[in-house]
This record gives sequence, structure tokens and C-alpha cells, in this order.
Amino acid sequence: MATGIAHEINQPLSIISMAAEGILRDIKKKRLDVSLLPNDIEDISNNVQRIDRLITHMRTYARQPEEWQSVEPAELLNDAFVMLGAQFRMHNIAFSREIKEGLPAIEVDPH
Repeated sequence: MATGIAHEINQPLSIISMAAEGILRDIKKKRLDVSLLPNDIEDISNNVQRIDRLITHMRTYARQPEEWQSVEPAELLNDAFVMLGAQFRMHNIAFSREIKEGLPAIEVDPH
């Protein structure tokens, strides 16, 4: 699981690094095309958010059990797939999911 998480963090970090290095290189060579900056900054921002979501899920997973709460099954499954998706992709496992509408909430420790 740790290798999957490392892989999931490394991908967006690589994109962030390449975008930042490209901007710096263009500034140093005085060939910065300002019209490209919004796309570069959006790529950086999206990938920072991707890392933030993964870290949030890791923290949630590591928490000690609390009180049980009423939770929608789709919410639990979506959170699980965020964590497991990296492992599936690393091992070339294709998956799909179908969650029926209107399922009743269940009482669980959401973490």
C-alpha cells in the first residue's frame, strides 16, 4: 500500500516540478509567454489538490475509531477507491463500480 501511495504522490509532484521548472527556465531565458501561465498555474493547483485529497484520505484512514455515524454507502466506497485506486492501477487491474441510487445510510465508523 505504501508503494501505491508513494506512486500516487509522485505523479502530481512530477507535474508540479516540470511546470515550475519550465516557468523558471523561460524567465531566466527571457522568453516567458505570459499567455501560457494560467494553464501552468492551473496544472500546479490541480495537482496540489490531488495530493491534498490523498493525504486527507490517509489521515482519515489512520485515525482511531470514533463514534459510529450514519453514512451513505456511496461515500464510503468512493473514499475506499481513492485509496485503493493506486494499487489497482499499479497492477493493471481494471475495475468499475455501480452504486444503486437511494441506498439507505448505514451506521459505521466512517474511518
